[in-house]
Amino acid sequence: MKVVPVSAVALALTAGVPVLAGLEGWWRFVDEGPVSSDLSGNGRDVSVDTNRVARLSNAPGGGAVWFDGMTNAAVVSDGYAYVQAEGFENAAIPGPFTVSGWIYADEPSMFAPILFRTADPDEWSDGFGVFVDEGSSVGAFVRNGGVECSICGGALYADMWNHVALTYTGSEVSLYVNGLPVAHGDVPEAESFDVRAPLEVGTLVGTDLSIPYSGAIADVRFWSHALSAQDIDGVYRQFLADAVDEYGDDDCDGMDNAWEIRHGLNPKCGEDASRDEDGDGLSNL
Repeated sequence: MKVVPVSAVALALTAGVPVLAGLEGWWRFVDEGPVSSDLSGNGRDVSVDTNRVARLSNAPGGGAVWFDGMTNAAVVSDGYAYVQAEGFENAAIPGPFTVSGWIYADEPSMFAPILFRTADPDEWSDGFGVFVDEGSSVGAFVRNGGVECSICGGALYADMWNHVALTYTGSEVSLYVNGLPVAHGDVPEAESFDVRAPLEVGTLVGTDLSIPYSGAIADVRFWSHALSAQDIDGVYRQFLADAVDEYGDDDCDGMDNAWEIRHGLNPKCGEDASRDEDGDGLSNL
């Protein structure tokens, strides 16, 4: 796994970024040992099985949990999630919500869990899930018995960090990759997708099925309301410089990553090269 180093640009981006209201949990995985502190102040710390999961420091937000295929194969026999916030079992969040995180997938997978909260680990008939789907796209679902909304879209960049976010407004479900909307679905009527279950990170464990993730996950957050597209873009940009090589050009649009970040562009979206943000008659490129 290649992890890009934290650049000097990151220091400028992390300063002065507000913590959005309704933050129910925030884990940057910067701690050492079997516990990652909840930076939201709600005390919902994450337990980390350090015998199965490694820690990384060169990651968005300064820390990450890394699951590799060799150790994750043991999840089938172990029968428990290696990284989870047990405090969510008693968290009542009956309305809209947002969940987000940075992911680095080591290799394509037919299915790999990223973030799950479900009380039914076999059928996933309730709660929500965000996962890597077939073809290295991102998928998500919200379910409450017979009410279901599943969406999928947004190809992940290979061998680099990608930011993913899922929002539920009460009637709509949206999926974002690298700050951009990639999929949308309508819920027939306002439903609660609240469950009394922990938030599982990178591991989905059930009595009949145990599925591991291969890669790293960083800067996981959960809000008790639906963030706007602008808010999600702001969350994405907060640690963006940690996720790219500042001298590289991730979207191959002819503009260096660091230059795009400094000028408010998206280094993972080549479409902004032809636009003219400052209105001077010349393209950004």
